[in-house]
Amino acid sequence: MKSKKITITVFLAIFLFLSMGSVYAEDTDEQFTIASENAVTDFSQADILNAATNVKTYTETNNKIPETVYINNNAVKMPQLLYLMTSSVNNVNQGSSASVNYKNVNPAPNPSENTRGGTLTKTAYLDASQRIKTFMDNNNHAPNFATTTQGTISFETQIYLFSRILSFYQSNNQLPGFATIIPGLKVEAGSSTPANNPPVVPPVTPENPPVTPEPENPPVINPPTPDPVTSNFTLAQINAAATNVKKYYDTNKKLPPTVTINNQQITLNQFLYLLTTATINQNTGKTTPITPKNINTPPNPSENAKQGTITKTAYLDLAQRIKTFMDNNNHAPNFATTTLGTTRYETQIYAFSRILDFYQTNKYLPNSVTIIPGIKINTGSSPPSQVTTTIIAQTSYGFVQKIESYGTGSNKVAIIIGVHPHELAVHVAMEDAIKAAQLNNIKLDIFQVVVYDGREMDESRNQGEYLASQYIVPLIDSSYQLVMDVHGNRGTYALTDFIFAPSQGALSTSFANQLIAKSNGLIGYLYIEGSSPPKITIPIAQKGIPTVLLELDWRFEQSVLLQKCKTIVAALDAIFA
Repeated sequence: MKSKKITITVFLAIFLFLSMGSVYAEDTDEQFTIASENAVTDFSQADILNAATNVKTYTETNNKIPETVYINNNAVKMPQLLYLMTSSVNNVNQGSSASVNYKNVNPAPNPSENTRGGTLTKTAYLDASQRIKTFMDNNNHAPNFATTTQGTISFETQIYLFSRILSFYQSNNQLPGFATIIPGLKVEAGSSTPANNPPVVPPVTPENPPVTPEPENPPVINPPTPDPVTSNFTLAQINAAATNVKKYYDTNKKLPPTVTINNQQITLNQFLYLLTTATINQNTGKTTPITPKNINTPPNPSENAKQGTITKTAYLDLAQRIKTFMDNNNHAPNFATTTLGTTRYETQIYAFSRILDFYQTNKYLPNSVTIIPGIKINTGSSPPSQVTTTIIAQTSYGFVQKIESYGTGSNKVAIIIGVHPHELAVHVAMEDAIKAAQLNNIKLDIFQVVVYDGREMDESRNQGEYLASQYIVPLIDSSYQLVMDVHGNRGTYALTDFIFAPSQGALSTSFANQLIAKSNGLIGYLYIEGSSPPKITIPIAQKGIPTVLLELDWRFEQSVLLQKCKTIVAALDAIFA
């Protein structure tokens, strides 16, 4: 949500490039060495995770970064910690729990910063981590700044960024999908975290989830007339269908004979093509809809595989081989070879359905999948379409889709997400909260805007607002008892988490106050002006439909945002009890 006076910059994808700077006047100034009678040469991953968490806690308590952190009673300065943290992030991403060699890194000679903050994808912060470490290996001091497409980030900001990334890993045993840049932090001279840090049990380090892929970005142009809806299927639609097939098999111990996607019935052979293609695309970051193929049944299927687990590398290779075979032969393969033996197409369908079901829940592909041979097809009916995803409109720069319906109640509620692409973290958290909720009083539909390229804030905001105003506003009718448009901010308003009625109508305001009362103190009421209400929420309210706008502070880890959104979704259900 954009105020008239405040611009908030967050990107769907930000690529960082370190400033190498041609002149460093202070390169040979004060040297920092580790302070310990028995100085160590390396630190374990557990030691570094503990130090990162201590720095994060100190910073959030004091609004400043400590000058020193104690690691096993060794006083480590912040430039040296930055080296340890970026090295550790790189190791974690590569599946390594190796110790990191201590390096005597000096401070940045002339640190500077010019950024308004924002959210980095996993790809972006991993790229930053590698570049920062490489720079320090080559120059023996912290970089003055790292450059983004919207400004520069000082080494102090990098310290807090990577301390939160590693703290998240320590708690969740996986790297976060996003990390928020919070600029303007300074080191508090003479300060330190407490000595004698308690030992941390090192987490079990799995084969790491992949780098969150960047979307494949088509050229950004002015809004044209939308293309007609085609029979292509989005990744979200295929993921939802995979979840339905998995649930059907888990209940019936057989696969359904057909699958329904976006109200279109397809065969299992066609579904296998979509599953393998979607798995490949999500691994490479390709987000464009997939065109179904007319795939026939394999002429002579066979199988000799034993049950067992294959790695992510193995199932991605399997997906590529199956897809290539079907592209060339127009029928499913009789079998596909794995390290466990040969697998029939039914076994492949169940395996890839579980892979995409995992992706739909966790937003990354699993590290491995268990091959379960002997899968059979039910001769009965297809699985019910519990949730249907329908593309409303497609353009060259994005699309709009409707996901319906969640909940068993009779009170229809619509939630709009994705209008401002740079607020992605809040939108993802809200969608996940809705999927996880048990809604007994409402039937909830999601109207989602997806803009392919969110790097240019103003352009992508205009595109998102245009898509919503043209293709969501006309579809929301009087059958809905409440509409909520979800946005994010970085804490620059008088309240950080709040709700309001953009139209300032009595009924809309009443709903906002009811949600406040049911939110356990999470949100308050704060009216602000912005660019989207005149195009989206106010026109909906003018049709006589109660409409509110929710703003949540995105400067938190995704797990915290998810809990906030769960509170809001529970409040939504509660006010219709």
